[in-house]
Amino acid sequence: MITTATMQTEVAPPPVRDADAEIKLDARHVNFWYSDFQALHDASLAVQARKITALIGPSGCGKTTFLRIFNRMHDLVPGTRATGEVLLDGRNVLSPDTDVINLRRQVGMLFQRANPFPKSIYDNVAYGPHILGWSKQQINQMVEESLKDTGLWDEVKDRLRRSALNLSGGQQQRLCLARALAVKPEVILMDEPASALDPIATLRIEELMQELKKRYTIVIVTHNMQQASRVSDFTAFMLMNQKRAGEVIEFGPTDDIFNRPKDGRTEDYITGRFGYAELKSGVVRMGSMVEQAIAESMRALVDRNNALAREVIARDQEVNELHRQLRERAFMIMATQQPVARDLRLIVSFQHMVLELERMGDHAVGIARAALRLNDMPQLKPYIDLPKMAELTESQVHDILGAVIEADQDRARVIAERDDEVDAIYRRIWRELVQFMVDDPTTVERAAILLFLAKDLERIADRVTNIAEDVVFLHTGRIVELS
Repeated sequence: MITTATMQTEVAPPPVRDADAEIKLDARHVNFWYSDFQALHDASLAVQARKITALIGPSGCGKTTFLRIFNRMHDLVPGTRATGEVLLDGRNVLSPDTDVINLRRQVGMLFQRANPFPKSIYDNVAYGPHILGWSKQQINQMVEESLKDTGLWDEVKDRLRRSALNLSGGQQQRLCLARALAVKPEVILMDEPASALDPIATLRIEELMQELKKRYTIVIVTHNMQQASRVSDFTAFMLMNQKRAGEVIEFGPTDDIFNRPKDGRTEDYITGRFGYAELKSGVVRMGSMVEQAIAESMRALVDRNNALAREVIARDQEVNELHRQLRERAFMIMATQQPVARDLRLIVSFQHMVLELERMGDHAVGIARAALRLNDMPQLKPYIDLPKMAELTESQVHDILGAVIEADQDRARVIAERDDEVDAIYRRIWRELVQFMVDDPTTVERAAILLFLAKDLERIADRVTNIAEDVVFLHTGRIVELS
């Protein structure tokens, strides 16, 4: 399969630590898995006390996963595991003997969307202290202090017993922050806390962060580059590696990350150029997934391996999700950078490429579904032409990805011409299977399934030709028909 070996993979060296700095959270070589999928690889980060540290990077690079490890929120997801160390004041929170309830009191969290309890404003803030067994006087005092800390007291002090669900979105988010503060945490984790708020409410949250960092350590995940540069003292840039595991690429003072980054990928992301490389690498990654799906779906048929066929069908969700992420990224680039000329052609071409690859993934699923049906029936004939046809289409996918990486339109044209070989095999299979159905009506069902399977392979080859046309368009600006 195609790999992106030509892309930069090294991680910038970590900044030299200030010997006098107080480190509150220290993540060391953290790896994390959702079942068999590795979401984080060797991630390290030293969070200074009473400072704001921002995690930035494209969607899917592991920012939120990394954030949730700090207070073991991942424990709530079955099948997850983490290795490495996350030290809170020198104690490893990943240790099996960690008191997770107490950890989450020390390390509070504010989520992307406000999630107030369907209770009164007072009961929302008092919930934690009440669970901890505080006295009524202590609870009343803490409710008032927390609401004042978040700027809500003057707005709600006369209606504390009314439902929290009647508050505005911005007020609800500040209420959730007050609820987290009420149990006297030492660290506050914020997962895109202002992404669902209007500009005025967002500004209020950012002002609160500046006030709160005098007493608390704050770690924030944000997609808003301007927000990261405004509010944070330190910034970590994260990115997926070739195996789609998130890595910390560069970490340092925010001013250095935004104005003097050491890693070229950080600079590309900060300046907005990163999106184009991300789209290109995403096309290659998606193509590799499709290439694997084609090979395994055919092997499931030849080996009569139903388990493998089901794996191909299940993994199609990963292809679909990557397709969604890449389209979202393309729209974001168009909305924020307003590309023209060659840059616009690149965005349009890559959008079409990922659509074609997503459809190829659907065809591979069609082959896997056909294999599941055929594997439960007597084999109609030895499979000779179908594996050969699959091998040709798989090699076409492999080679067109190489043409995309190398920006080689001549190679793309040659690959498109190979579609004739696939068409010739398809016609031969079609004639043979139709003859089976004419000679023996009991073979109709099996022959029809094989016909649809062969058509899936033929359509994959057609879509490779469409991508070849995209490569030519990208580099010449001319729309051509290569079929």
